[in-house]
Order: sequence, then structure tokens, then C-alpha cells
Amino acid sequence: MIDRKPKLSRFRWFRVASFLFFVLFGISSLELLSYQFLRHQLKSRPHLFEYTIDEHMTRVTDQRVHGWLSGKRAYRGDDELGWVRSADQSSTSPAGWTLTTDDIGARVIPGQRGDAWLSTYGDSFTECVEVNDDETWQAYMVGARGGRVLNFGVAGFGPDQALLYLERNIKRGIHTPVVVLAVIEEDLDRSLNAFRPFYTWPSIDLVLGFKPRFVPDAEGGFVLHQAMPESWDEQSIRTAMQSAADIDYYYPLRVETIGFPYSVSAAKFIKRQGWLPQPWLPRETPLARSTLSFILERFTTLAREHGFTPVLVLLPSSGNQIEHAREGYQDAVSPIVAASAPEGLVYINVLEALVNNPAYLRGLTLDQYSLVDHASPEGNAAVARVLSDELAPWRPELNRE
Repeated sequence: MIDRKPKLSRFRWFRVASFLFFVLFGISSLELLSYQFLRHQLKSRPHLFEYTIDEHMTRVTDQRVHGWLSGKRAYRGDDELGWVRSADQSSTSPAGWTLTTDDIGARVIPGQRGDAWLSTYGDSFTECVEVNDDETWQAYMVGARGGRVLNFGVAGFGPDQALLYLERNIKRGIHTPVVVLAVIEEDLDRSLNAFRPFYTWPSIDLVLGFKPRFVPDAEGGFVLHQAMPESWDEQSIRTAMQSAADIDYYYPLRVETIGFPYSVSAAKFIKRQGWLPQPWLPRETPLARSTLSFILERFTTLAREHGFTPVLVLLPSSGNQIEHAREGYQDAVSPIVAASAPEGLVYINVLEALVNNPAYLRGLTLDQYSLVDHASPEGNAAVARVLSDELAPWRPELNRE
């Protein structure tokens, strides 16, 4: 029987071997040349993104620490929450909008009176930065329906901080029949962060922005980790930053290094970061989803213990996001709620409502929804219309428009 399988001739084997030899020789030569050229540069600047604890400490001055702790600025450091809005304080931004807080730290809503029926917790989209006190979505709800609303939104907060703020206020005796925990999609990313600059770099807004984080434990649950300085001297701040770095999702990505052999190191970097490194969005990861699920379970348990209605609200982060939702974009929060929402949790998807019912926008174009980075007065008015309708069952004395 004749074997008809093709066989490589000795000459073809020699060609293949020669090709592989020259490829390996070329790579090795490039590696050696690169080593000669880069070894001194990498020794002095080993981190690709140039962000380390040492580098950050150059920003930490005595004046900045004093201002952070004094309570005389818009935000002040807090040993449990990381930071909060200073109470009894009014500040006007360079853009001209004014934000005022009352004696309990809530944002003032001019003209409201009576007992509070609703309190709101969340980030800057709940605090409603970029607009005046009477142009927040909470203020528009009061104007349309009456009653009194407490706005405890704090810029930069993650859902973990917002929940802990609620728990603190309950201990302080600040209690309302309905409580809103408002989020944007980005808050899923923030829930994996323990020191805000690790997340926001190269833009750093809160130089001393330590924050609590719920970290997975060995039993499959979560434990609260608070990497706060024991005191605010330089060494304590360094120690706290390292403690935060140990459990922060973003820190390892900020201190990427590359070394010899560079081809292997580069391949590992691409595996971790992708071909085009960009701001990391871990909101789709199992860890982000399970963290939010834990926060919602704790929120709902707290509601049962203290007798209030827990409401999770998804806010749009921009007019562009509303446009993307019109085109079929699925937000990252709704699937988590659908899969693991605790019993008793009320979910209001404002993003979806604005897409499905254009009447809520009342002619507002999506370009007009935001001012710079946050909702415009008109955008907040649209949010208020959605929430006034959706929360009406828990405020039966308020008539619909």
C-alpha cells in the first residue's frame, strides 16, 4: 500500500527552521537593544501610568489636610463615610450656582415645610450639583406635590457610602416613611473603590478621598473595610493609602510595570488591560454585581427593621445615555435587580421611563438634558415628574397632575 501523505523535504524543513531562527534572532536582538535603551528609564520611572502612593503624597499638604477636617469647606472628611457635605454651609461655584445645607447636612429646598415623607441618598446626581437649591429634582417634587423632602446626596459617593449614610441618619433619629437610594450606572464601578484617587486618576478631585468598601469574605458574604487614617499625619495617611490599595480594584491597574523580557511583559499587560487601555468599567463583572446585590439586601433589611419603604432609583447620567437607551442599550443595573432584588424593594428606572414616555421630557431635547456633567434644571424637572408619579402610591394624599 502506497503512503500518499505529503512529506516535507529536507530543503523545506531547512527553510522553516531558518525562518524560525531569524524570527527568534530578531526578537532576541530587539529585546537586548530595548534592554540597553530602556533599563535606565524604567529604573527611574517603572510605572506606566506614573501614579503611586509616593507620587500622590506630593499633593498632601498641611493646608489641604486642615481644610479637609475643618468643616469650613463644601465637603469635609469623615472617619466613617470618607467625606460628607458640611452642615450649615452655603457655597457658590465659579459657574454661579449655589448649594446650601441645613443643620443636619441635607441640601436646602426653599419654601418646603411640614413633616418629611421622603429622604434621598446617592451621589452628585442626587445631590444635584450644577444647579441652584430650587432647581433639584427633589425641589421640583416638592413644588409639584407638596410635602417635605430631605436630600442627602453627596458628590462622589458610591452606593456603599450612601447606604452607610442612611444607617447613620437612622441612628441620629432622622427617619422618613419612604427612602430613595438613587444610583447611576457608574456607581457600580465606585463600589469597588477604597480610595477615590485610585479610581479617578489622572483627574483627582478629592485628594484625601478615603472611602469605605464592602469586601468579599471567606464565607461568601461581605465585610465592611474602612481604610481611614488613624490620625492625619503623613505616616498615617501613607499607611491608610496602602491599606486601601490592598483591597482596591483599581490600584493594581494604576501601577502597571513592564520589564525584561519586554515581549512577555507586554503580552501579560495586554491580557490584563486589553489592546487599547482605557478607563476601566468593571460594572459588568460578577464582583460588581454581587456587591450591589449585597447593598440592596442590606438596604431592604434596614427598611424592614425600621418600617420604611425602600426605593432604588436608576437615574440617567446624561442625555446621551437616554439616546443610547432609545437605541436598545441595556443599562447595567436593571439585570441585577431582575436577578436578585430582595422582596419589598421598589425599583424605579427613570432612564427607561424617559425613553418610554416622552411626555415626561415635555419637549426637552437630549442636548438640553445636561448642563456640563449633570442634569440641567429642566432635566431635573423631568426626573421629578417621573418620581412624583411612581411614588404616588406611597404618598396617597398627593393628587396626580
